[in-house]
Amino acid sequence: MGTSEGIFKYNSTIPEKIFIPGAQKNYIAALYEDRDGTIWAGCKDGKIILLKNHTITFLNPKEGLPKVAITSIYEDAKKRLWFATAGEGIYCYDSTRLYNINTADGLSDNNVNCLYSPDGKQIIAGTDRGLSFITFDQGKKNIHFFCSKNGLPDNIVRSIVPARQRNTVWIGMQSKGILLFNFMHEQIEGITMAKSWPYSQVNDIIELKNETVIATEEYGIICYNKKDSNFSDKVLRDTVFPKRIADLQMDNEGNIWAASENKLVSFTGEYLRYWYSGKGTNFTKVHALFADDEKKLWFTPDFRLYESSTDKFSKEDLRSYDLTPPKDHVDITCFYKDKFGYLWVGTMGEGLFRMNTITGKWRRINENPIAYYGNILSIAGNDNQVWISTLNGVAKFNLSERNYDLAEKINYTNYNKKDGLGSDYIYHILIDSKKRVWFATDGAGVAVFDNNLFINFYTGKLFPSKVTYSLTEDKKKHIWISTYNDGLFMYDEKKFIQYGIKNGLTDLAITSIAADEYNNIIAVNKKGIDVFNPEKNIVQHYGSESGFTELQPNLNSITKDINGDLWIGTENGIVRFSSQQSFSTYTPVAVIESVSLFNKPVIMDHENGFNYNENSFSFKFAAAYYKAPEKVKFQYWLEGYSKKWETTGDRMINFPQLRAGKYKMKIRASASDNFEASPVAFYAFTISKSFWTTWWFRISTLLIAVVLIYLFFKQRVKSIRKKEQIERERFQLQYDALKNQVNPHFLFNSFNALMNIVEDNPKEAGVLIKHLSQFYRKMTAYSQKELITLEEELGLLNSYLYIQQKRYGNALQVAININPALKKSTFIPPLVLQLLAENAVKHNTISKFKPLQINIFSEEDMIIMQNNINIKMEKEESEGVGLQNIKNRYKLLTNKEIVLEETGEMFVVKLPLIHSN
Repeated sequence: MGTSEGIFKYNSTIPEKIFIPGAQKNYIAALYEDRDGTIWAGCKDGKIILLKNHTITFLNPKEGLPKVAITSIYEDAKKRLWFATAGEGIYCYDSTRLYNINTADGLSDNNVNCLYSPDGKQIIAGTDRGLSFITFDQGKKNIHFFCSKNGLPDNIVRSIVPARQRNTVWIGMQSKGILLFNFMHEQIEGITMAKSWPYSQVNDIIELKNETVIATEEYGIICYNKKDSNFSDKVLRDTVFPKRIADLQMDNEGNIWAASENKLVSFTGEYLRYWYSGKGTNFTKVHALFADDEKKLWFTPDFRLYESSTDKFSKEDLRSYDLTPPKDHVDITCFYKDKFGYLWVGTMGEGLFRMNTITGKWRRINENPIAYYGNILSIAGNDNQVWISTLNGVAKFNLSERNYDLAEKINYTNYNKKDGLGSDYIYHILIDSKKRVWFATDGAGVAVFDNNLFINFYTGKLFPSKVTYSLTEDKKKHIWISTYNDGLFMYDEKKFIQYGIKNGLTDLAITSIAADEYNNIIAVNKKGIDVFNPEKNIVQHYGSESGFTELQPNLNSITKDINGDLWIGTENGIVRFSSQQSFSTYTPVAVIESVSLFNKPVIMDHENGFNYNENSFSFKFAAAYYKAPEKVKFQYWLEGYSKKWETTGDRMINFPQLRAGKYKMKIRASASDNFEASPVAFYAFTISKSFWTTWWFRISTLLIAVVLIYLFFKQRVKSIRKKEQIERERFQLQYDALKNQVNPHFLFNSFNALMNIVEDNPKEAGVLIKHLSQFYRKMTAYSQKELITLEEELGLLNSYLYIQQKRYGNALQVAININPALKKSTFIPPLVLQLLAENAVKHNTISKFKPLQINIFSEEDMIIMQNNINIKMEKEESEGVGLQNIKNRYKLLTNKEIVLEETGEMFVVKLPLIHSN
């Protein structure tokens, strides 16, 4: 995009400004892309900028540059660039020299507005004095012109664009509109409103299949209907499109883009058109419309009945009818045209009407009470039958030959939910190709009338949705149903298949559906139009990006004309949708915008080989999809790195520290989850190996490493064996010393206890000596072992505590609560519990008033011994080896640690149990 602030690039996400070096602002007046992909930009001050592979350069020929604005750029067959200017004629650049062509060479005028070449050899220039035809070969300039003297209505030519008709171009002029010009014979083929052109200067033209879109200086967008040579203004809302349209372009999706003052806006071409008014009538509250077999469109803006031609819609061909007095206009809800050519009109509150479309005479159907007093929601017919739906069931009218007379009464039969409909509230009726009658109901799903019998699929538990809105039949004779917030269902004579958001639908609240000529299902919702191809599971959405905003489509306000175009009624206008086969096949095209190596740009066309340390790449990619850019997803596959496609919503992927090898980065895009038909963009590159990764270097290094490892291993084994021998000797000496520490320590405390008992009770001394003798024998036997069972240790402890309890009586209180399963299955170093009990007795006051309480219990894999603290006034002598002895023994036997806790009131020791393994 060329702007007064420079160049911008837009790929359907966020416009990106292209950085142009220099402090001066660049007002871009013309843009062109040549065959090599170089962007040429002409500035208002005459500068010419080139953009190629993300590199900006300025054209700086030795002949100098124009001093006036560049108005147009074109490339000929010899890859020469032609530059039109506003006052200096035309410049031609052949990559070595810049040539000037002006009035001195025969150019009609130096103010040149546009350029075009039909064959790449002859340049047609639109100037302020008509058309100039230029050939420039081997330095020879040959120019002649075509102006008002030759029959051109206006000498000031503002635009030249190719036409669909062979050997012709469209000419846009300043004050005389447009014309079709045959450049082979240099004559005007068709002139359009040249004498009475009311739409101001023509700035650009795009020709479509049935229409020509014209950008004007003061009237926005004008559409020229080629069939009837009519012009339509007010095609687009003034609130969206300002009056001045400077330039037009068409993208691959069929959208037309307009440069409009300070906006870039898009609108659909002829495949999606909007009408908001016509002949002074605002097209609001269009609750029903109907395209008949005579190319007439019947519709109901604002509670009135109108008819217009589908080919010349709303221009001059617009007629109104009054079924009721103007002050009593009613809401018309549906139409149908019977075999006699009479139009059936359903209303809300005023029942059913039948009208002669030639005379305009009508009759209110009063023979059927539900048709006369009812609210008519839908009308459908086939041959002699006409069905209507109301809030009180349905009615079938049977036409006979006498009903060619409008006044004749019509036989009818009424049906309601008691007859099998399931509900009396019927939104829509469809008569399919098999002459079955289908009903979309509120409260009973979908029902069908076949062979004079009603079948309700909802009450039969074959259809899940309770509320259905619309019905249609596709070319494969499948029945489609729209529902309330359950999406679409397709009936294939066997089952109902559901389609929803996961299939790409944008909204489940669908107001109307229809099948187009290519077997797509057109689903209308408040967000726009979904074109659903069930075979490929692809949805193309046309929403706000296509101009479908704030329209509020009405329920079942849709019809198909004889050309296959769909007409949709909304609260704020009428929409015509011309479906195309490409709608079901178009998919976004992915491009790799840039490749970076360590955040520095890579020239993809030339840089494909890299050194071993040039291995961190970033890939930036994009895919233009203007209808719904938020839906675009990408798949990437770096061949040589991974083995499958990966899906992402990001637009940049990083690959750091790639190994040496051959790689190919492949990218594809999709607006759904179907990537199979998506084109693939790729970039191939190679990272070379370092010398130390070559085969000869690896073999040499391997041999050296093997010798070194062998020598090291041999020395290491020798060292480990010597160290193990020393360690075993040290361990044995250390453990023997620890065991020797145990025996004296225990004897010292035991004899002290025995002396006290002998003094207090000499009669029991013998018994205590016997217990002491047995305990010492066990102690002597167990002390030679590294571990004993918990049961054996508790036996030692019980013998010791027996002696101490004889000494202290009730002042020494002991409680032992050990899980029996642990006694024989776990192990403990010998004399540990005895030493802890002994220290508790030794370092605490034990008396009637201050008893010592020792609690021993198990908790998971721990033995916990705790005692209360009764501090002695005078501390007894201690060798200080008890607790440290226990810690050292545990360190030699296990990596589990002893836990010591002292709170001031309690002393707690937690000993880990050792299992056999």
